[in-house]
Amino acid sequence: MGEGGWHWGAAAAATFCICVWGAVPLVTKVAAQEMDGLLVGILRVVFCLPVVAVMLAGRRRPVPRSWPLWRALTLVGLSSFIGFPVLFSLGQSMTTASHGGLILASAPILTGIVAALWHRKLPGLAWVAGAILGFAGVATLILIRAEGMPTDARPSLVGDLIVLAGVLSVAVGYVSGAQLSKTLGPATVTFWANLVASLLILPWAIWWLAAIDLGAVSWDTWTGIVYLAAFAQVINFVLWYWAMEKGGIARIAAFQFVQPVITLILAVIFLGELMTLPLLASAALILAGVGLCQFKR
Repeated sequence: MGEGGWHWGAAAAATFCICVWGAVPLVTKVAAQEMDGLLVGILRVVFCLPVVAVMLAGRRRPVPRSWPLWRALTLVGLSSFIGFPVLFSLGQSMTTASHGGLILASAPILTGIVAALWHRKLPGLAWVAGAILGFAGVATLILIRAEGMPTDARPSLVGDLIVLAGVLSVAVGYVSGAQLSKTLGPATVTFWANLVASLLILPWAIWWLAAIDLGAVSWDTWTGIVYLAAFAQVINFVLWYWAMEKGGIARIAAFQFVQPVITLILAVIFLGELMTLPLLASAALILAGVGLCQFKR
């Protein structure tokens, strides 16, 4: 079931993806404590190479036969699998997790705008209203968290702008990937686009790794990068493209409003942060916005 009705399988896939992505800011912050944030993003891309190579060989995915298909795959690779992870990792290492969550929450809006331009068709008024409501909830959540922070823990404007650039990049990737999935299928698009991205950035990764002391990097950091690569970079994108194809780009993209809520919950569990009444109120606004976005008109 596509744009004209609700697809529960797409909703379930989107929920799983958002849970995985909700942990990404925390995992990225931990990994960036021992590595440069830019290197974390690069390795997140490169570590996908053996996974997608095995998947392509074992599953015998069809090889794109035309230049337009390769051009479209390259666009997806550059936007979703290089632009987003590299820019996000770099920006997140410079700014706070709360601001990273807020900026990531703008992805549905940017994705909806890109989709509207791509298809020359605006989302319905209900989607627009839900997007505004959800964004207001996220903004309230972040503003409350930002007050009283020590100077050295305040967000970086430069980091925020870099993360925003990454979100805009992945919005382009979401829309172009969903369209290409109708021809090649979401798994094939993800694997080939990841392969293209990994090969393009591999020389840079080799050069950088040769210049650092790999023995000084803990297993926790390597595990975090593997998580970012395997789940956030490969598995999630297969499910996300499939969910957008079946459930509609604007509707499924709206699930990303829940992402900062999940990030906060994980922060409470693993970092000992407090879940206050204002935070719960903000979460309610976000979830209400997501619900409103599910209506076509």
